[in-house]
Amino acid sequence: MAFRAHKQRQHPQTRCITTILALSTLLTVSYIGLPSHIEGKSILRTSELPKSRPTQGGRGAWGSRSGGRGEWGSGRSPGRRDENFRVSDYERKPRYGERAGDRKRNGEGKRRGTFRRPEEGKERRMERRVVKGGGVSLEEARREGKRCYYATTCSGLEEALEMELKSGNIKGEHVSRGPSGCFFTGDTFTGYRALVWLRTSNRLMELLAETPADRIRGPSSLLSFCYDSYNWTTLFPKNKQDEYPSLRVDCHLGPGAVEISGLDNSHFTALTLKNAICDYIRDRSDGEERPDVSLDDPDVPLFLHADREKIRVYRVLNAQTMHKRGYRTASVGSEDVPFHSAPLRESLAAGLLINTGFSLEGYSGEEAEVWVDPMCGSGTLCIEAALLACNTAPALIKLEKLKSSESFSKSRTPLQALFSCARWGDDGAEEGLSDILDDARRKDRRQGSRVPLILFLGSDIDGKAINIASNSAKAAGVQRLCKFEKVACEDLDLSPHIIQETMNRGSAFPISCPDSLNFLSNPPWDMRIKGASEAWRSLGDTLKRNSHNFPNGGKAWLLSGNPEITRELRMKAARRMPVQAGGVDLRWLQYEIFGAKPNGIADSGSDVDADAMKPAEESTGIDSD
Repeated sequence: MAFRAHKQRQHPQTRCITTILALSTLLTVSYIGLPSHIEGKSILRTSELPKSRPTQGGRGAWGSRSGGRGEWGSGRSPGRRDENFRVSDYERKPRYGERAGDRKRNGEGKRRGTFRRPEEGKERRMERRVVKGGGVSLEEARREGKRCYYATTCSGLEEALEMELKSGNIKGEHVSRGPSGCFFTGDTFTGYRALVWLRTSNRLMELLAETPADRIRGPSSLLSFCYDSYNWTTLFPKNKQDEYPSLRVDCHLGPGAVEISGLDNSHFTALTLKNAICDYIRDRSDGEERPDVSLDDPDVPLFLHADREKIRVYRVLNAQTMHKRGYRTASVGSEDVPFHSAPLRESLAAGLLINTGFSLEGYSGEEAEVWVDPMCGSGTLCIEAALLACNTAPALIKLEKLKSSESFSKSRTPLQALFSCARWGDDGAEEGLSDILDDARRKDRRQGSRVPLILFLGSDIDGKAINIASNSAKAAGVQRLCKFEKVACEDLDLSPHIIQETMNRGSAFPISCPDSLNFLSNPPWDMRIKGASEAWRSLGDTLKRNSHNFPNGGKAWLLSGNPEITRELRMKAARRMPVQAGGVDLRWLQYEIFGAKPNGIADSGSDVDADAMKPAEESTGIDSD
């Protein structure tokens, strides 16, 4: 009995110890599948894992499938970084205008070093996937007798480009956004209208062939695809001199091209397409002739784009880059025009203005509007806004410049010098382009009595920049709508009587002063032009001081490439539009500026001194010649 009682007293302790040991063993074995890092080093190494633990096939430690991507017991070696773990997602600094907590709220990770689940990564890859034009493939478009096009633009301006393609000037079909551009379909004349009217695009291309990226495994399979994908003899017919058209091939390798297709060099990828075309034509001409390569002025420029989804081959319709309008010239008449040190790209300026709310059919308001650029520089924003208000096609300015200069070969017509598609010998190409240009001239409102009731005033402290802006406006034919004057930003006076006097000068009928002011500007960022802090501080005071003179205040749209410098404005942005140009993250910022209150104090939505709200006692007004 005594022994039995002693055994009963010791049994609970023994069972407790056994349970603790079992739980410790279970936790130790389960802990093997969890990636733990202390000071960048893994606790367990691959060599220390149990030999019976499976490490292949994506199975867990106990033979159960768990996805194999960052899950517990996934079979992944803890000493090796998971392929779906991206340090940049969690360790990067906040981007422009992004607060530190935005990534957590957006679901990018609860803490630094969090592993993504497989379904999250799949959703993000789907978001970045290139979408075909309106869901219409190349084969479907060809069955309908249509052609597939792709227009490129700056990242962030896809919405503005989509609006252009859907407008009545172009009438594109199945328009959808892609990476830094838009797909659309249409007939041959749809592409011609896009060439004449597009403002935000840099390049317009027609899709010739495409294939899934996973079908290409290196240069040899790419050569076979390029050889068999198109009847290249129809694209390179002999001319009257019994010569083949010249060609040039450019290439861009997007994200995933190296991993999926094994294409890691853009130069040799472009060379592969060129070799395939030359071999195709040589095999059908007894191996004696082939097209020549022209890097400067090719007859048929081609473009190959590869990413994780598709490999596409295009031919480029424009011979000259579309962002150059032609009004930035070396001379206007007998005057020499210098170039600004940091000019804004014309296509970028047009896209920002379209996102601001400028109509693509021209300004047709019955009440006058005034837009002011206190730091105009070379005047690109004012000139592009005036061209939008006048509904002027960009190709008209280029064509006028080409006809008045000798910058192109005399063997080509002005249309052939401007558009590559006019050189291909398609039936009715030049006639169709001429008809579209004639229609654009009828819609142009730069001259005559159809000039819109809108005025763009630009000022800058640099006299050379004002000279550039004035001559560029003259070359663009919008000198009646754009007035530039050398005035410092802090001395700018935009009183209602000065605005009304400026608008009525040269007008055949009296024009009433508007009730509000609108500002647009591209101030310095401390990149190519220094002194950004002082410039933004004086700009903020100028906006508030001059808006106080108008009952409805005004709006300001400012472009910034420096997130820290906008604090000098001492105003809160009502809207932020991200744009990327030249590898720089930009923001197109909108500010609401309220007018005068009944007590005479303006409200700008920010904390500023009362002295900053008062009009300047001595200032210089904008005048015109």
